[in-house]
Amino acid sequence: MFPMPEWFVQGGPLMWPLLICSLLLTTITLERLLFWWRLQFYINDTAIKQYLARLPNMGTTAITSQSKDPALLMLKQAFSAAPNTTSELLENAAKHQLHRMQRGQPILDTIITLAPMLGILGTVLGIIESFQVLGGEGVPEPKVIIGGIAQALVSTAAGLSVAMLALLPFNRFRHLIQLQTLRLETVGTEVEALLFGRTDLSENPVQLKVISHAAR
Repeated sequence: MFPMPEWFVQGGPLMWPLLICSLLLTTITLERLLFWWRLQFYINDTAIKQYLARLPNMGTTAITSQSKDPALLMLKQAFSAAPNTTSELLENAAKHQLHRMQRGQPILDTIITLAPMLGILGTVLGIIESFQVLGGEGVPEPKVIIGGIAQALVSTAAGLSVAMLALLPFNRFRHLIQLQTLRLETVGTEVEALLFGRTDLSENPVQLKVISHAAR
C-alpha cells in the first residue's frame, strides 16, 4: 500500500473523511468545468432570435433543431405538447435544464459545511488526547503531547483548506447557473409575449421557481 505522508498520519483518523471530501471535490469540479466549457459552444443566441422572429407566424411548432442550447432545448420540450399548456411546460422544461446545470452543487455545498466541522472535531480529539497524557501518572513523553497538538492543528488546517477550495468552484458554478436562469426566463417571457400578446410581461417577467443549492 502506498504510504501516506507524515503530516496526513499526524492529522489522525478524521483525515480519511477529509481525503474523501477532497476527492469528491476534485471529481465534481473537473466534471463541471468540462460541462460548462462544452456548454459555451452550444449557446446560440442567433438561432433563438431567428426562432422568436418566426414564432408569431408559425405558432408552437415543434423545434426540429438538434442544437444543445439550453434555451432551444427548453422550447423544444415545451412545444412538443399541447399549445394550451405552453406556459407551464416552459417552466417545467426550464427547470429540467437547470437541474442538469446544478448537478454536483449540493455535494459541494455539503463539503463546504462538513469539512471545517471535521477539522474542528479532529482538533477536539487531539486536545483530549494531550490532556489524557498529561493527566496520567509520571512525566509524559514530550513526543506524545506534541502528537496530540499536531493532530489538532493538522486536522483543522486540512478541514479549512478543503472547505475553501470547494467554495471557489461552488460560487463560480452558482454564478453561471444564475446567468443561465436569467437567460431562460428572458426567452420564456418573450415566447409568452409573442404567443399570447401579454404586454404586462415586460414589467413582470416569467419567474422560474427553482429551489436549489446553486440558485440561492
